[in-house]
Amino acid sequence: MLMTRFAVGAIALVALAFPWGSRAEDAPSKPFDAANVRFEQNATDSDVEVVFEANPSDEGLAKLSVVSPDGRTVFDFNLPDASTLGIRQFQFESPEPKDTASLKSAYPEGKYTFAAVSVSGDRY
Repeated sequence: MLMTRFAVGAIALVALAFPWGSRAEDAPSKPFDAANVRFEQNATDSDVEVVFEANPSDEGLAKLSVVSPDGRTVFDFNLPDASTLGIRQFQFESPEPKDTASLKSAYPEGKYTFAAVSVSGDRY
């Protein structure tokens, strides 16, 4: 079955990095190729969800964290063994409640912080 999706709203975000591990605080961070948060609604059944996407370029990530505007961590990935080369692309979705109000409450509008560390130690 073909399902058409369209964005029903936008959540402003900024991709920022914070230090993890033993990296120096003054080490420069790299920008993500893509880091975004968006509301999507399924045109067929009207379910609404929040979609998070993060892509650091060609490097695999060992850590990725997304923090909401109210300071809550909404996603926290930590690779237990970096010898796997990491994960290069993330796309994950919230549940799809029928009421948009509960989704907006769980994922408020504002700036979301994406922070990551690659398996080679680069910060994003």
